[in-house]
Amino acid sequence: MTEYFYAITNSSFQDIKLQNLSLIILWPQKTAPEIEESQFSYQFCRETSYKLCLHSFPDTKWIEYSEENFPLEMFTGISPETKILYIGDPEIILAPKAISKMINSMENRQSACGPVFNTSLNQFQKADLPWTYFNIESYLETADIMAEKKSELMIATHSLDPSCILYNGLFFKKTLSTIKSNNRKLKQEISHTIPFFIEKNALIHRFGDYYHFNDRKELIQLIPQKTKEVLDVGCAMGMYGKRLKKVRPDIYLAGVEKNPEMAAYARKYYDDIHVGNIETVSFKTKFDLINCGELLEHLVNPWKVLKHFNTILKPDGYLVLSIPNAGHWSIVMELAQGNHQYLPSGLNCISHLRWFTEPSICDTLGANGFKIDVLTRRTLPPTLKAETFIRTMAGSGFGNERSLRTSEFIIRAIKIKNIIQ
Repeated sequence: MTEYFYAITNSSFQDIKLQNLSLIILWPQKTAPEIEESQFSYQFCRETSYKLCLHSFPDTKWIEYSEENFPLEMFTGISPETKILYIGDPEIILAPKAISKMINSMENRQSACGPVFNTSLNQFQKADLPWTYFNIESYLETADIMAEKKSELMIATHSLDPSCILYNGLFFKKTLSTIKSNNRKLKQEISHTIPFFIEKNALIHRFGDYYHFNDRKELIQLIPQKTKEVLDVGCAMGMYGKRLKKVRPDIYLAGVEKNPEMAAYARKYYDDIHVGNIETVSFKTKFDLINCGELLEHLVNPWKVLKHFNTILKPDGYLVLSIPNAGHWSIVMELAQGNHQYLPSGLNCISHLRWFTEPSICDTLGANGFKIDVLTRRTLPPTLKAETFIRTMAGSGFGNERSLRTSEFIIRAIKIKNIIQ
């Protein structure tokens, strides 16, 4: 790192000089859960945000803090003009233009300002996005375009999302004084202090809790009415099971999850949970339907697993799956520029081992005894640069427009023949 980077410890924070700075960024020191994607995300977001901010804001100090041991005394001497960007969520990416937008919006305002996010529990801070972005480059494109719009401030009647808040220096000092006198933690005070503002054109990306909120209702809708026994492979924290049991409580639902922590959380939503690898788990019964949302691309040998699925399905049983498209514009465009950046989640997820296009997943299913009866292509509006890329590739004959616009396939297939493993 550079002279602008500090990790706060009990012995070192007294040496940090914070006077006459335009911006201080406080980044949380937190331990990631024992989940591959989360562990990658903590490091990736920190390093990416640091590089982006250091390049755009050279007169800035980046300080890493511990929530349990926040050195309040260090900030008593900061200038009232200094802005403090408090980060409470280690899984966000900071767009420099979004930060600048909040700083400009905070001029002559003696309080705090929050951005909007791609996802937030605060309904006032959920961004109204003009399109869908899929990687860091298209996120920054989106954040830059939004930041160029006229400032759109609204007064927050409730607390701000504590994931990212920009403080005026004087207001931050008052907040710290309140915390110190009441012996409260910083995060508690940030979540309840008013008045606050929200800059509706400052976009911060959050990778978010991708295991708690995705119930895959589009996969549940593909379950035939006659289905009685379902196996959910890669059930994670069980959001699919939670929703399925609400709408179809009569179904016997088993799950398979290799991560013990996630399996323990999911157990309350399933009739049975098997902890381990699907290739080694044995079952006492055969199933009417196997669900595997976003699974095959994470496996070393998905072809072997599909053969296994064939053997544990009843005759005329169903396989329901979703799988990302390797021919999507966000992947092809990066590769055409000589880049490929892994992400904590999404099409370029760090744990993806295999890649499929529409022809390859159709051929793979057919070779393993399945016939597709439902195939849905998920298409979402691309960014401006992506739209230009798609039209250029398709117009020149070097790209398949339908594939470039498809981010994911949602498939239901019927077992039509037995496959010997």
